[in-house]
Amino acid sequence: MRKLRAALLAVVPAAAIFVGAPTALAQTGPADEPSVGGTSNAPVPAAPGARLAAPDGRVYIYDLRNFTGSWCGTPTNEQDYRNIGGTCPNMDNRTTSMWNNGYVETFDDVRFYRDYVYAGPNMCLGLGDSWGDLALGWELFNTGENANNKISSHIWASSCP
Repeated sequence: MRKLRAALLAVVPAAAIFVGAPTALAQTGPADEPSVGGTSNAPVPAAPGARLAAPDGRVYIYDLRNFTGSWCGTPTNEQDYRNIGGTCPNMDNRTTSMWNNGYVETFDDVRFYRDYVYAGPNMCLGLGDSWGDLALGWELFNTGENANNKISSHIWASSCP
């Protein structure tokens, strides 16, 4: 029994490497680079389901469910989704899925706001977490309002309530 357990424990890490292999091809970069983004035809970051992907210090927002469509990955606070910068498209009131792929730091959670400049109802996404479809209504602003296609800014936070 000990030999079987030892053999299995040796195989699991090797399998994890192969499972995570496609994520190595994902578009990533240091957190001090400008925001990146694109459309469904552009290279997209590793899917959040690939938990073996190394953190890259960015929060990713997508305009369609299940991390598809136009997207943006940014390591900075964004006070106006109409003009995120870099190559990001206008994401104002278009966000349907999101993924926090930040680093473990003091400010590693992301608070999303309905209004510009971090105002109005908000919701918080913890480090390493993702929401694949805000339209389902499970993740809501702190007022109980559905957040799908209603996000206009975000700020990195020290904790989620």
